[in-house]
Amino acid sequence: QDTKTKLKNNDIKKREIAKIIALLSNVGIDKKVLEDSLYKEEKLDNKKLESILVNCDSVVKENVYKIIDDYKKSSTIIKETISNLDNLTEYVKKNDISFETSNLINSELSNITTKTIEEKPVSIDKDVLNKIKNWDKNIISEVKLEYQKVNYVTISTVMIDKMMDKYKKIEEDYKNHRYNKSYYEKELNKIKEQINYLKKIKNGNVVYSEIEKLKKELYTKSKDKYDILYNNEIFMDVNKKCDELLNKVNQKVVDIKKEEKDKEEENKKEKLKEEYLKKILLRFKDLNLSRELILLHQEKEKEIDDYSDTSIYLNQVYLEFIEGISDNFNYQRNKAKTELVKLYNDLNNIMSHGKKEKHISIDHINFQMEDLIDAVKIRKEEVEKNIDIKKNPTYSMQVDEKIQQFEEKFLEKEHGKTLKKSS
Repeated sequence: QDTKTKLKNNDIKKREIAKIIALLSNVGIDKKVLEDSLYKEEKLDNKKLESILVNCDSVVKENVYKIIDDYKKSSTIIKETISNLDNLTEYVKKNDISFETSNLINSELSNITTKTIEEKPVSIDKDVLNKIKNWDKNIISEVKLEYQKVNYVTISTVMIDKMMDKYKKIEEDYKNHRYNKSYYEKELNKIKEQINYLKKIKNGNVVYSEIEKLKKELYTKSKDKYDILYNNEIFMDVNKKCDELLNKVNQKVVDIKKEEKDKEEENKKEKLKEEYLKKILLRFKDLNLSRELILLHQEKEKEIDDYSDTSIYLNQVYLEFIEGISDNFNYQRNKAKTELVKLYNDLNNIMSHGKKEKHISIDHINFQMEDLIDAVKIRKEEVEKNIDIKKNPTYSMQVDEKIQQFEEKFLEKEHGKTLKKSS
């Protein structure tokens, strides 16, 4: 009876609704509306969610429907398990099975319950997990409590939060002169060891494949703290804080020039801030110039009324891309993106006239360079393969060569930093 109660009380619906709300809240749907709509439904069903998902894209819908499918499968398994328990209980009663045998059966049923309700096993590397468990044996239960999902990113996030809490306590102890020098050195170096280990495995092959999968999950993208997927700043920040406090602990002589040094540091920060703001301003100037050029090019497209010879028009498009833009950009990367967007729009235009379909032009360059290059390659291949071209485009290979130059120039530097988003 206890086993059946545990199975019935396994609130799958509540957990799956929480996942759906997390997904849809991230795309702008009001959380209160979602809760009112979902909790009043006796059963979760794809058709009942169609009105809520009407304005969502196919990826969002697919993720939501997958959650509902998982919910239905889990519910079915639990119902079948309860039915089997009823049948087995009846069998035991009718056949007068001994007390000892009943205990063995109950033990097996408990295992069934655990396996039914338990989360999926952690996919993180066993050696990595054991290393982290040596630091904190309760880490897995804490991760489940906060994120429901256990993976490298959730474990690291919880660990880093705990490190920061530990650091704040050490800092407070230091300010109040509670312990001696060796204590602070020991505890701060322990934090440094842990943060460096997390950084090392993140940038290594041990967890690389898991992180790549997590990047594609909508659930992952809906969590603000999952920023750890894309950057290393948090690791450097923790390390820096520990080093700064260690320096204070080890400082034996007061520097008489401390005030001047502080002023110099402040001036340095101000200078860095000015440089940072200047870079932002230059980037916005590039974005404005790029948009003007793209929109002007779109207006010229509208004036074209003769597509009788696609080969000639395509060659003109290719030649314009090869010759490039003469306008001065602050950053060559933004100039390259502008040229790629113009080429992409031209290829779209050719494709739409060839297939007698409408097309949508892009009017900005706020894309990752890698994604933009891939899109142009795919569209170029489609045009040359599917549109009626009387002869091979003269400049096709030169276009490919220029695109390859963009890849080598703008993507090669990021080869060792594939986890970092760039735009």
